[in-house]
Amino acid sequence: MVIWSKVGIKEKEEEKIERLVGQIKEIFASLGDGNSSPSAYDTAWVARIPSVEDLKKPQFPLAIEWILKNQMEGGSWGDHLFFMIDRLVCTLSCVITLKLWKQGDGHLTKGLQFLQARLQDLEIEKDLERKVGFEILFPSLLNEAKSLGLDLPYELSCMKHISKLREKKMSRIPLEMLHNVHTTLLFSLEGIQDLVQWDRIMKLQSQNGSFSDSPAATAAAYLNTGDKMCLEYLTYVVSRFQDHDVMELYKDDDNSFIEWALKNPWKITPPWIGVREYIDNYGDKDVWIAKCLYRIAYTKWNSLENLLKDIFQNHESIEDLQLFSRAINEWKPSLIMTLPVPLQRVFMGVYETMNELAIKGNSIQGKDVFLCLHDLRKLQVQEYLNIRQFKDANHFECLEEYVEQLKRGLGISIRLLPAMFLMEGVLQEKALQYLDPRSKMHEQLAFILALLNPVIEDWTAVSIYMNKYNCSKEDAIRYIENKIDDAFAELTHEYLKPSNHALDSCRRLIFEHIRITRFYLDKVGNDQFDEVMKRAYTPIP
Repeated sequence: MVIWSKVGIKEKEEEKIERLVGQIKEIFASLGDGNSSPSAYDTAWVARIPSVEDLKKPQFPLAIEWILKNQMEGGSWGDHLFFMIDRLVCTLSCVITLKLWKQGDGHLTKGLQFLQARLQDLEIEKDLERKVGFEILFPSLLNEAKSLGLDLPYELSCMKHISKLREKKMSRIPLEMLHNVHTTLLFSLEGIQDLVQWDRIMKLQSQNGSFSDSPAATAAAYLNTGDKMCLEYLTYVVSRFQDHDVMELYKDDDNSFIEWALKNPWKITPPWIGVREYIDNYGDKDVWIAKCLYRIAYTKWNSLENLLKDIFQNHESIEDLQLFSRAINEWKPSLIMTLPVPLQRVFMGVYETMNELAIKGNSIQGKDVFLCLHDLRKLQVQEYLNIRQFKDANHFECLEEYVEQLKRGLGISIRLLPAMFLMEGVLQEKALQYLDPRSKMHEQLAFILALLNPVIEDWTAVSIYMNKYNCSKEDAIRYIENKIDDAFAELTHEYLKPSNHALDSCRRLIFEHIRITRFYLDKVGNDQFDEVMKRAYTPIP
């Protein structure tokens, strides 16, 4: 973990980073092309390639054999950890390949049975737009399956909805950009074959003969062009993974992303900073980049919460704060007319924004969410008021007591719930349990946030620990930092536990909240902070 007091270590950090960059470059070089998780989807695409000597036979019979040997017990193909979207795409890709080569009738039947059953599940899937690439690849596969006469429920409303999503996405793809600029679309060429002008796009082929090191995209390019370099690349890939499925390959020749990651650890780097860093390194021509940006609701609401917390910490009059709290409880702007202007402005910001978010939440959730939001709002304002009164009494006998008070003032639930209500899908009751202070994720998150503040903005906790254990300031900070790192490791473990994928967005929001907060607290007061924030919020030319 980066020590908060950075005096005297900057040069050592730079030397360490330079050394690590060199080591990572060596690792990349030793890996050659590199590889990541296996893909039945890519294997099926490569298996489609006909022999250069006999078009009635496959060029890579081992790929066909792999498909026949690796069907799951339930009839599907895909990763061993069940994820429905992955299984649907992989299974559809495999059954199409078997149909094209007229092989594995039994496997084909079982695969179709799996698809017929599982496609029904998409009828209740509310989050299809957020499965990146699915709305491009799956409809394309469905159209091909239909042309081959495969028996699937093409008339399901969800099938039509996915096709409309694809049409909408296709209408947004600038064709000139597609054929002239390297974008992530090259990784999914097989899903947009009807748009590609193959004679033009070949100039974007990588030196190793592939398109974005994607076997599926490269296979599609070969099937449409017969390009020898494509075939050489696919032959090389298959030769490397003889008894295994074709791997999704990854290669990155731009090591300047490495240095950023070393200087800004993942655990304190929020996604929107990474997005901007990606844009600065690779350009702004990627039409999918916007899918990584955080919701405005989260940012706006948390900014207001910071103002609200600051008012209760620093406003001089307890009586004013009590009246402010009453106005929140009764939700009456008329009660604030005698309050100082700054308090009036904060109240109206909270009042108008929460009403706005509640209306949007009602529409998405199909029910009135205002009462839930208002209950949390009242509870947190009361906590702020209690903490202020306790703070004025200035009684802290131990570190644990002080940290518990800090936890009550974090407002985790009220900070996250509005964004959860806007996540395009009915919020499950189990998701709300994550915001219960008794839940493990909430408890770990609160513990980390409560400990972060004392070592950056408020040294009270450090002083308490020093006095109790008669230790130095450095020892106290080191103790607290170790506690933070241990708790973050536990939170990460809890976050990565398998769960119902419908809850993943809520768990992700909770997890990212700590990274965003750590980034801000780590950078505020740092010379880098102004530059980073300026770059993050400067419009892209």
